[in-house]
Amino acid sequence: MEYKHTFKRFLQRIAIDITRKLDYRTMDKSTHGKECFLICQKLIENTESELIVSPLTGKRYIKNNESSIFVIIQGRTVQIINHIYSYSIHLDEKTYERVMATFNQEQEKRCIRLESEAEVNIKHSLKNIINNLQK
Repeated sequence: MEYKHTFKRFLQRIAIDITRKLDYRTMDKSTHGKECFLICQKLIENTESELIVSPLTGKRYIKNNESSIFVIIQGRTVQIINHIYSYSIHLDEKTYERVMATFNQEQEKRCIRLESEAEVNIKHSLKNIINNLQK
């Protein structure tokens, strides 16, 4: 009876080891993920960079004319393109989520800034209309 239990525990340990080794989250670790995140972060934070989201494909684009770098983010893969080089880097889940969060937060800030500029212009225009009506 004890041998049966010991054998089952042995098989269970082997199964756990195999599932840990085959876990996709640990397998996809990229050696260049950290550098890729830093490049994306610097480009996203740069006010000269254009941030674009494709509504159909869900791709995100970062274009920086100043440094001649173009970045395409899609499906945990980041392509960094320049007129000299092109890198395609597959990111692990955590790094990909960080890149996406940074991109989305900066894009949201820019949208809020654009919206507030429009509201300021509207208020200014309404004041002009009121002044013109009073004359």
